[in-house]
Amino acid sequence: MRFVAKPLDCTLGMVDASELLAWQRPCLPSNGTANDLRAHFVKRRRPSFDVIWESRVDLKIVEQWRTVLNDEERLRMVPLLRNEEAINSFPSLTLRAVKDALRMPVADTLGVLARLEALYWVPALWRKSTATTVYASGDVPVDAEFSDRMSVCLSSPWIEALESNDLRFPAADGRKLSVWIAEQLRRPVMSAAVHDLCVRLLDAGKATWADELADLVIYGIDQADPRPGSEEARQRWIGIFLARYGGPRGLELQAVGDRYGITRERVRQICDAILVSLHAQPVKMPALEQLLSVATRIMPLPLEEADTQLARFLGEGCGLQAALQFAEVMGLPSPVQQTSALARTHEGYKPVVIVETALAPATWVSAALAHARRDCTFVGCTNFVRIAGLLALEQGVAQDLETLQAVFSKAPGFRLLDSDSGWFTLADSESSAAANRMRKLMSVATGSVEIDTVASALMTDDRWLYREGARALAVPPVHVLAELFAGWQWLTANGHNKYTAKIKIEKKEVLSKTELGAIEAIEMHGGAATRSELAAHLIGNLGVSNVAVSQVTATSSALCKLDHAIYGIRGRSLPAEALADARKRKIAQQLASLPSSEFASKEIDLSIPVRTMITQSASSKSASRRVVYLPNYLSGKILGDFEHESHTLPAISVKANNQIRRLTAAAEELGIRPGERFEIIFDVVSRTYAIPKPERPTALPA
Repeated sequence: MRFVAKPLDCTLGMVDASELLAWQRPCLPSNGTANDLRAHFVKRRRPSFDVIWESRVDLKIVEQWRTVLNDEERLRMVPLLRNEEAINSFPSLTLRAVKDALRMPVADTLGVLARLEALYWVPALWRKSTATTVYASGDVPVDAEFSDRMSVCLSSPWIEALESNDLRFPAADGRKLSVWIAEQLRRPVMSAAVHDLCVRLLDAGKATWADELADLVIYGIDQADPRPGSEEARQRWIGIFLARYGGPRGLELQAVGDRYGITRERVRQICDAILVSLHAQPVKMPALEQLLSVATRIMPLPLEEADTQLARFLGEGCGLQAALQFAEVMGLPSPVQQTSALARTHEGYKPVVIVETALAPATWVSAALAHARRDCTFVGCTNFVRIAGLLALEQGVAQDLETLQAVFSKAPGFRLLDSDSGWFTLADSESSAAANRMRKLMSVATGSVEIDTVASALMTDDRWLYREGARALAVPPVHVLAELFAGWQWLTANGHNKYTAKIKIEKKEVLSKTELGAIEAIEMHGGAATRSELAAHLIGNLGVSNVAVSQVTATSSALCKLDHAIYGIRGRSLPAEALADARKRKIAQQLASLPSSEFASKEIDLSIPVRTMITQSASSKSASRRVVYLPNYLSGKILGDFEHESHTLPAISVKANNQIRRLTAAAEELGIRPGERFEIIFDVVSRTYAIPKPERPTALPA
């Protein structure tokens, strides 16, 4: 009062400072009027507020202080009143100290202090009971604004569902609480107790789960048996219960015991005493019900993402997992549930904790993780569009980008490579098939390797890309590969996307025996070798099969195809004359393989029978499905159907692509083994063919 030099203006007119301590008007000011008075005071004194900041509040805390504060205000006051000593020293605190602790505007802080001070002269307070009692003293006027707010509040379904003996909001005389309060609102004034009840209903309707849980534990302790014997013990019980069922996850019994220096059994006893009290009579939890209802509309999500999206319903410091645990112990049916989808890594399976709707479990999450893991095992990365498509085809589930990204963001090793196109990678991409191919390339390369060369090494292997079978893998674009490689610790790149290995990669550690032999053959021929030269070295000197030669030339990332049947080493510069020399050697090899010198010329006399050598198919397929090929120098010259000259063998057909159909079966009838070379004679004039009886030619690999 000593700081109010001039009357304050409000809806009631000018209010003198002396009236603030001895109110003589017909009725008490409403909350809105009181707030206006405080706002005018703060605005007026703002330029010279320093002296007020350092003033003592001189306010003694009485036992019923919680009854005049809402849930949020009570939570903010608890640190100031944590024990008996703090309660006793509260009057000596300065206004600044209280304001900083409450983290509220100064006008709101003054409002809290005013309500606490009013406890000294309000004769009777609202207390929890099985019936509502109306007090005659301390009447509060009912203005239109307050009446409208309460009308909206009373229309809420949760108030309509309140039972008559609800723990926090008991009814009056057995009637519905909403009906009874509606009657009170039609009067010009209501008792302070009823007004307090209305304020608590308004607060409960907009409370977060953190606010509601703090309120529940206070009511539970008041009804508990046994109950704490002092205010300090009471605050300790509140802290123990909130640690067990509040916070982001809710602590285990042992963790709570360690925090408060008691045994886990004592923690269980305290929590059970409060829970028994909460179970003893009905208790409505609108904030928890609203939280779970909203959660069903955004599921499934990882637990951390769910906490982020539900933050305004959870309240400060609380998480959905702890709320679900409390709902379970209270027997409240939950429309959502917590589960763990397993993501496979080289170190074993790791859980991805998600929250899903109870009626429609998100089985697609495990399938999505499996699809992504398979892609990353081969290519090193995948994208959300591909995963969404696979889920739609195989699971019949359509998920949007935000949901997929939220789920995968919690998977082990998740790293987004391109936000626009949705490419990402998971853990162990450095052990993927792509990384292994990259190591092979870097083991033989000299100097740095350009990104285009790297991409070519990864994407020219048909066997690798179709390793799944009928379904191809997703091939990333070059800029995505650059982002993928940036996360590999053993690889480094300069500003021009040229790559080098940070440590020397030994060829013997990453290349197979066949690959090492192929590299040796190419190096022996000056950097470019024909397929025949590779085969001669690998088959003749190393003893590998011709099939292995074909496989290594088609799949190894250490080799590159320079020309038809000519190979070089990837990542190395090619001498200008090496390719020209290899081409000359290939032509000489082709001419040397002709059956006789008269066929060295491209001009073939078809008026006489044409003799040539054919290699019998070594395929594992049935004879009816195998084909052999006409030599290239006869391509386009011998075409069409040919009958056997003695009609003892089936007719054959020569196609435009040099395939000779049904010749495999005819050769088998003569005892020609797979991979053997044999002679065939075409008579183009008579449209017949003949196969001289073989003299057991040397078998060559296919």
